[in-house]
Order: sequence, then C-alpha cells, then structure tokens
Amino acid sequence: MTAVVIDASAGVEIVAGTRRGRALGRLLSADSEGWVPEHFYAEVLGVFRRRLLIERTITETQATAAVARLGLWHLHRASVAPLVPVAWKYRHNMTTADALYVALAEEIGGNLLTDDYKLVAAPNFPPGVKALVNAAKTGDTNAITALIFPANQLATQASTYIRGVSGYPSFYQAPEALAVAQHAAISRWAAGAVAAGHGHISAPTLIGDGADDLMTPPANVHKMVKEIRGARSVIYPDAGHGFLFQDASAWAARINAFLK
Repeated sequence: MTAVVIDASAGVEIVAGTRRGRALGRLLSADSEGWVPEHFYAEVLGVFRRRLLIERTITETQATAAVARLGLWHLHRASVAPLVPVAWKYRHNMTTADALYVALAEEIGGNLLTDDYKLVAAPNFPPGVKALVNAAKTGDTNAITALIFPANQLATQASTYIRGVSGYPSFYQAPEALAVAQHAAISRWAAGAVAAGHGHISAPTLIGDGADDLMTPPANVHKMVKEIRGARSVIYPDAGHGFLFQDASAWAARINAFLK
C-alpha cells in the first residue's frame, strides 16, 4: 500500500465532487491508503461553512451532501500532538495547519496530495515527500488540457490549444518567485483569507470566464462583480479556463463592444 496524506485543499474538492476534485482523485494510485491529521476534519468543515453561509457559492443540499461524504470517507487518522515537534520546523514558511500535513507525510514516509501550490513551493518543503499536485505543474499536456477544457470539448479543443501555444514566438514564463507570489495571492483571495481590494477599482470593468473553470471558478467572478461598481461579466457555458481559446471570436467581439 502507498500511504498518502490528504490535505484540506484537496479533501474539500474531493468530497464536494467537483471536477477539480475528480482530477485530484486521479492522482491517487489503486493501492493508495489515505491518511489525515485530525485537524483535517475541522478545516474541511470550516471551508464548507464559509462557502455556504458567507460566500454563498454552494447550496444547503450541496454542503450537507459533502459533509456526509466526508463522514463516510475511510481515512487513517493521526493525532496532532506527536506531529508538533516536526511541524514546528516549518514555522517560517508554512501555516501551522499545512505544516502538520507535511509532518505527517514525513513521519509515515508517505506522499502528500494537495491542491496548494504555495505549500509545495515552500523553500523548506522536504525533498523526501513526494507531492501529488495540480496537473498544471506536472508538464503532462493531457492532464493540463483536462483542467482547461470540459471533458466533452477535449477532442475538439485540446490539440488546437497545444498547437496554438506551442507556436508563440516567445511563450512567456513568469520567474519562479513571481509565480509563487501570484499563486499565493490568488489562493488567499479565493479562500477569503484577505480582502481583495476590488472595491477600489473605479474604471469600467468586463470580466469573462467559463462555467466549468476549475482553475479560477465562476464564483470568483461573481465576487468581483459585487465588489466592483458597475462591473459586467460574461460566463461562457460548456467552457472552462480555456474559454479564451474555445470562445475566442465571441469574447473578442464582447471586448470590442465594451471598449466602444
């Protein structure tokens, strides 16, 4: 059996049954044995409470079903107290909650399943722990396109997308430090951990997204529309993060009309 520690960022998506959660689930091998420190349950419940009562991005029925699945999920549970000395080593670059997942993975010699790139990119993330992360960081083009396009669009969109981005004369790659900082800021905002500051934007604003976007969910668009006075949004049905490619002509027309 392969021991895999599952952190809250991955656990939430898996029990919620989202497409992102299913993509994370595919990273687990058939012989995977799930482990969690006991605070995992408190973290996951807290996320569903926030999404239901504060963000209002899920319904009561969805939240109740997810919590029920959480209770039925067979996971090995580890006490937090024995993990404290190891977790304390990571105090400068990880939150306490995150450090406990890493400490457990070290203690049992297991992998770590996470949807948190900031955690994996921490300077002192232990090299002995294999991180099972978002497919966008694996370099696997099939996995990447599966995140960008809905399943029923892959056959028609994926190859065109790969040819298109491969043909760029100089494809931009953000410096690693900048990529980490960007991801951290986006993650904190999406989690409701910090004020986004969108209310300070006064310029006319148009926001686009795909209805099935796994990477920047439409719920984020709805947040921005509420915070930015007069903002408008366009959500393309049957599209994901790759709506810019999939619906390029329609989106370009909307932008041109918006700028007139």
